[in-house]
Amino acid sequence: MDLLPDISYPTVSVTVSFPGASPEEVETLVTKRVEQSVSTLNGIDGVSASSREGMSWVTIRFAPGRDVQQAAQEVQERLNALKRSLPDGAEEPTLRRFDPNDSPFITLALTTRGRTLRRMELGRVVEELVVPRVERVWGVAAAEVSGLPVQEVQVELIASKLKALGVSPQQVVTALRAENTTMPSGRVIEAREELLVRTAAGFQDLDEIRNVVVARVGARAVLVQDVATVDLNIRERRSLVRLNGQSTLLIDLRKQSGSNIVQAAHLVQEELESISRDIAYLDFTVIRNDATFIEEADRDVTLTLVLGAVLAAGIVLLFFRNIRNTLITVAGLPIVVISTFTVMALLGFTRNIVTLIALSLSIG
Repeated sequence: MDLLPDISYPTVSVTVSFPGASPEEVETLVTKRVEQSVSTLNGIDGVSASSREGMSWVTIRFAPGRDVQQAAQEVQERLNALKRSLPDGAEEPTLRRFDPNDSPFITLALTTRGRTLRRMELGRVVEELVVPRVERVWGVAAAEVSGLPVQEVQVELIASKLKALGVSPQQVVTALRAENTTMPSGRVIEAREELLVRTAAGFQDLDEIRNVVVARVGARAVLVQDVATVDLNIRERRSLVRLNGQSTLLIDLRKQSGSNIVQAAHLVQEELESISRDIAYLDFTVIRNDATFIEEADRDVTLTLVLGAVLAAGIVLLFFRNIRNTLITVAGLPIVVISTFTVMALLGFTRNIVTLIALSLSIG
């Protein structure tokens, strides 16, 4: 059961992250280049773009009937060729096909009751206990959490020390990038196997960052700790998630392709009740549940179908003025309905508002 049939829209979106860049820089250095790269593809119906601080969106709409998978592959080939011309600092373009089924079918708000947890503790509980259990539910493809605190290493430069030692901020950045890297280092060939070797030189703790050599002043090695402070902190919050004035976490559940939303929603509700029994201080609030609307729409259309059958019987009786002929006509309606649902099941069609309306019109 679903709200709408499975429809493929020939629309592809490209997202490029460019942290720290202004909207004007994003538009000039990223958005226009992406537009120019994809605008010459065959079968394009239109291209729209949006630029904001640190982010570029380009949406490519293809003509109806275009194979969206082939279109996405052609766009990806153009993006692969474009990567070399993107500015330093811009992340790799992300390609995504538009699919209404990708939108969440359930949105949950998670709060605590009777116990106060720090944001990091609550985040660990959600990631380690809640999300894995919800994702194991039949019909759930993924659970995405919003509002989680994110830890990051913050290196704060001290201007006075940089000036005194004659070190520039770019030297610090360059030294940290050079020391925090992973690169291929060849391969090892044994009797019956070949092993790839990689050199992992990523930072393991804060002391390693503090002891990175930034420059040399005479015989002295200038370390990061000589010109900056290094701490592990929570990333600055740029958005808030609140429910009834209380800070909360949002969990968006996305359905598996071809799964029954209504059945999956009921199974999720049962799993949430089980989680609440096991972890008593967690409180779930359902903000959005597409299954509720689908069930209501299904009941309304089913009622319309029944009323159509009754009215059809009444019209037949009105014109034939014969109970026997009317009963013979009405007796065929259940056969029509059952055979229609049988064919739909064999062909893989879902029971949705479109198929039910079509059936009600045919009965009428």
